[in-house]
Amino acid sequence: MNGIKEVKTGNDLTPSIFNTFILALKTIFFNEKSFFIILLDNRITLNLISIFLLMFAIPYKDLSSGKVVFGPGKVIEGMIITFIYIGILYLFTLSRKIKFSAFLRLFLAIETVDLFSLPTLFMSGKLLSITTALILAWYLSLSIIFMSKLIGVNRFRASAIVIFTFLFVNMIPALLS
Repeated sequence: MNGIKEVKTGNDLTPSIFNTFILALKTIFFNEKSFFIILLDNRITLNLISIFLLMFAIPYKDLSSGKVVFGPGKVIEGMIITFIYIGILYLFTLSRKIKFSAFLRLFLAIETVDLFSLPTLFMSGKLLSITTALILAWYLSLSIIFMSKLIGVNRFRASAIVIFTFLFVNMIPALLS
């Protein structure tokens, strides 16, 4: 060390939305480096919100009816349910002093999995059921792995927390209708 430090001017550029999208894709493919970048980099929050909104604008085929789901009502309902899901999961991390903004960034990045629901538009029958189950399992496994890393518990406890929260949140529309 020669005692010379870099001067921080605050002129760091915000990463582009494309770079943030690539970072989110790396995260959903279980890249640990991108996991920590998303947790620690505040500059990508607005990009992740934009990607989140874009993912909810992607149409997909419903598993039960086989109809294409796309419309402002379903988009808003999906966003509300997602934010309730994220909020309830955050309640389990309060003892770890994790910032809500970092937690939100991570779970907004996980929503990039919705990109892979686009091929369901061209599927029917068993293939649609299998694809939907795989996407859902992928989403839940990401949630379980990230929750176990964030709160420092084993994967069995994290899976119990995530699955209970997921089932509880998905029962809300059924109970309200």
